[in-house]
Amino acid sequence: MKDIKIAVTGGIGSGKSAVLEIIKDLGYNVVSCDEVYAQLLQEDDFVKGVSFEMGVEPIRVENKLFLDRKAISNIVFNDKVMLKRLNDFTHSEILKRAFSLYDSGIVFYEVPLLFEGGYESKFDKVFVVVRDYEARVLSTMKRDNATRAEVERKIKNQVNYDKIDLSLHTIIENNHGIDELRLVIVNAIEEIKKESL
Repeated sequence: MKDIKIAVTGGIGSGKSAVLEIIKDLGYNVVSCDEVYAQLLQEDDFVKGVSFEMGVEPIRVENKLFLDRKAISNIVFNDKVMLKRLNDFTHSEILKRAFSLYDSGIVFYEVPLLFEGGYESKFDKVFVVVRDYEARVLSTMKRDNATRAEVERKIKNQVNYDKIDLSLHTIIENNHGIDELRLVIVNAIEEIKKESL
């Protein structure tokens, strides 16, 4: 069977973490782009690269370099061109590193801002985790200890999945408990395996 890169994405509170835990439990390799980013932030070359792109100096503490997050936030806050520049640089580095971690088999990548960045073409398949709106709100309120207004504001600021042609992707519906979710995932993976024979 050929190597297959599968992105896992979905809105806040949709249950991406639960989906990835099941996938991991089934014995597949899983990469979190958030974790890759956290690792890159520990590396001087990456910090220098981001700082150079943004035209700011990195912060040096003893022999370690850190991003000047405050300066970068001020630059991108009202400047969409600079925000795109920041995202283009960081996301391309994150994906490059993520793709280097495994070089064979079926690998799943958790990519929270997949559609926002237009990165779906870099993957062979995309799993979109969907869940009822109310369940998403309640789950996120509980997880983040946040108010309904805070969560709804976050959801509003994310990509509207109703406006994306999801027929091009694999829908992972997460509305009927963990056992049903596991079955949906197993079936989706089996389908992909059949297609790639």
